Amino acid sequence: MIFISPVYQPLTAAFVVISILLAPASAVAGAQSGCGTTGKAGQPLTALTAMQIKTPLYRFDARGRFFIEDLNAHTSTPISDHLFTGGMPNIVPSPDGRWVSYSGITKGSGKTEYWLYDRTSKTDHLLFSNSGRGRVVPDFSPDSRYLAMAVNDDVARVMLFDTVSLTVHAVSPPPTSVAAPAWTSTAWSSDGSELLLMQRGELEPSPAAYFSYRLSTQRMEEITGHDGPAFHEHVFVRDRQEIDLFKPVLPKSLMANREAVSPGGQWRARLGKAKPDTRYQLEVVGKNGVSKPLATGSYSHCQGNSLYITGWLDEQHLVYRNFSTRFFVVDVESGTTAELFGETKGPTIFSW
Repeated sequence: MIFISPVYQPLTAAFVVISILLAPASAVAGAQSGCGTTGKAGQPLTALTAMQIKTPLYRFDARGRFFIEDLNAHTSTPISDHLFTGGMPNIVPSPDGRWVSYSGITKGSGKTEYWLYDRTSKTDHLLFSNSGRGRVVPDFSPDSRYLAMAVNDDVARVMLFDTVSLTVHAVSPPPTSVAAPAWTSTAWSSDGSELLLMQRGELEPSPAAYFSYRLSTQRMEEITGHDGPAFHEHVFVRDRQEIDLFKPVLPKSLMANREAVSPGGQWRARLGKAKPDTRYQLEVVGKNGVSKPLATGSYSHCQGNSLYITGWLDEQHLVYRNFSTRFFVVDVESGTTAELFGETKGPTIFSW
């Protein structure tokens, strides 16, 4: 399986972080937007508080301030403000939904801080702090117990945090021919038994080195690997067999699905086929096979698809987005639609 390195870049962090500029809430869902349209033509938006949504959202803004959004009351409750600067923080939800990992460069000190928020106890934990150079998005293990943070400063290593014991320890690859300073990226095997590392020279070209760290024995083993077909893709190989990798969980705001099934399986949301300069439907199909149109989008060469499915808040409410700029929530029973955020929220990244 191919691994995509989650490498941080300011403002537009590859793989995890993007800045989302939100349009005015006064616009209707059927308004024109660039090269495409979104929403059912002419349908006005409903107030978000009228949707009766009980699922809370967890949201970051461009300053790295962390909020809980009560969509029913349309209120934001601040959780933390660590004075991050230089763009959106990295954010990674755990597979079991309990934890939110996030990191950013702090104002003044210029250091990178790695934080972990416990959505059960509503507590924040500072895991690690290092120089602001070379941030890589952390990886949760499939069972959510471990969080791997690749650190690329003077000494390339991985800090491994145990969410059960609340302790962190360093995992360092053995010396290799990789030119210093080295860059390290991580991935997890699909069964969670081993942490996989790729290391290559940061400043000058050199062959990459590949390693496996087994949690049961705490031993590091050098394996082989190679680049995948696309940018920042890697393949890990042992005994000529590719190692099956775990696919990391992304925050909901980055999802761009063409199809999604509701949590209880009652509904299936899907997008129609998009062709250049033609319109297509976002619709839901019930168990009885009857489809219900929710919004209209279009495809163009200048901006691609105008609609994408973000995900289901619950069995009744579906979130979708228009390009990367506006998010809407629709009640699939009644067809009423509300805009998820207004322009006063600013750039945001969120999950639930």
